[in-house]
Amino acid sequence: MIFLTLRASDRLRGWLLAGHAFPFLLLLYLYPQWINLLFIIPAVYFWHRSKKIFGLMGLPCDIRGIAFADGQWTLTLHSGTSRSVELISSIGFYRFWLFLLFRDKNGEIYRAFIVGDSTDQDSFRKLRVLLSFVSKKAGFRF
Repeated sequence: MIFLTLRASDRLRGWLLAGHAFPFLLLLYLYPQWINLLFIIPAVYFWHRSKKIFGLMGLPCDIRGIAFADGQWTLTLHSGTSRSVELISSIGFYRFWLFLLFRDKNGEIYRAFIVGDSTDQDSFRKLRVLLSFVSKKAGFRF
């Protein structure tokens, strides 16, 4: 049995802020002031969208916990509900991050972007080992 309690990652928030703020500030410097107004709306939209995609907003549909027991995946959402899901895809980069896609029986897709500081290290390591085993067995590329 593996259970991960997820929390918002400060490292991920920092990368998202740097990835949105630095290009925006560069555009502010390079272009005249009236053109800069055209960049404000897309910058705010994509900042908000990326926070929603990565589950950093604390919405009821954001994932709070991931459990794997007896071959079954279960997600616990911020609303307190649990969903039985199947793992569709897993992508990872060594020990730095994992991106997991799940689908429930109704066809709803859930995304989990797990960075090293968004859960305890031992559970994160166990999940990486499990996913490397599952990926070899199921034909996923990991």
